[in-house]
Amino acid sequence: MNLLLYLFLLFFAILFLQSGIDKVLNPKGNIEWFKSQFQNTFLSPLVTLLFWVLTFEEILAGILAIVSIYFVYMQVGIDLINYAFGFCTFVLIQLFFGQRIAKDYAGASGIVPYIIVGFLSLFFVRVIGS
Repeated sequence: MNLLLYLFLLFFAILFLQSGIDKVLNPKGNIEWFKSQFQNTFLSPLVTLLFWVLTFEEILAGILAIVSIYFVYMQVGIDLINYAFGFCTFVLIQLFFGQRIAKDYAGASGIVPYIIVGFLSLFFVRVIGS
C-alpha cells in the first residue's frame, strides 16, 4: 500500500517542482506565454499576478508531496498526505480552468489525466485511512 502512496507523491513532486522551478528560472518567457494565452480573456489584466500565484502554488504542492513522502516513511499519519493530494488536485483544476477560459481545449484535455491521477490519489488515501 505504501508503494502506491510513494508513487503518487513522487509523481506530484516531479510534476509541480519541475513546473514551478521552470517558471522561477524563466519568468519572462513564461509570463509572455501566459499573456498570449489569456490576452482575450477577463484574466488578461491579472496575468502577471496569477503567474506568480500559480508558481508559488506549484512549488508548495511539490514541497507538500516531498514532505508527505517523509510522512509515509515515518508512518506519522495520513492527514498531511490527504491535504497534499487535495492541494495538488486543486492546482490542477485551476490549470484546467485557465485553459478552458483561454479556449485552449486541447491544452485543457491534456490536464484531465493529471486530474484523474489526483482524484485517484485522494480516493486511495481515503481507502487506506479508513
